[in-house]
Amino acid sequence: MIGSVTVNPRVNIRPTITLTNPPPGAVFTAPANVALGASASDPDGTIKQVEFFQDGVRIGVDAVAPYVATATALASGSYTFSAVATDDTGAFTTNAIAVKVNQPAGPITLSNPAVLNGEFRVTVNGTVLNASYELQVSANLMDNFSAPAAVVFNGAANPIPLVVPGGAGGAAKY
Repeated sequence: MIGSVTVNPRVNIRPTITLTNPPPGAVFTAPANVALGASASDPDGTIKQVEFFQDGVRIGVDAVAPYVATATALASGSYTFSAVATDDTGAFTTNAIAVKVNQPAGPITLSNPAVLNGEFRVTVNGTVLNASYELQVSANLMDNFSAPAAVVFNGAANPIPLVVPGGAGGAAKY
């Protein structure tokens, strides 16, 4: 007697992934360090890796749960973070969220200001700001004998003059 055997190929089920940190729509203050976290699973296999992306550029990969990465020194703006889970057969799934980074409000403490390649660079809390920021530079002037006409904040290459209206103390925006 001749029989037949039917072979059904295994159909791979794609992995699942969810960005668990930060929450969608989260708002940070520049310069921001954003901790990313994801949970991933595969119902018919194992997770090989989870890749993390910031606006399409890979910023990290993790092969062991909990899956984490960090985006560092983000300037003000809107960002899309995505995580891609790849399973042991090469199938993958993506999850994405959007966040916003606001410019710092109020006065900030500046250290190591410098002019590099024609750009005014400032270090804030140990992070060099590489994007455009509106900085309010001010000085308190005290002189018992005469009112100075101007104050100059010296950068590495180009001084930044702060002209004091009427010779009195003040502030100016640049």
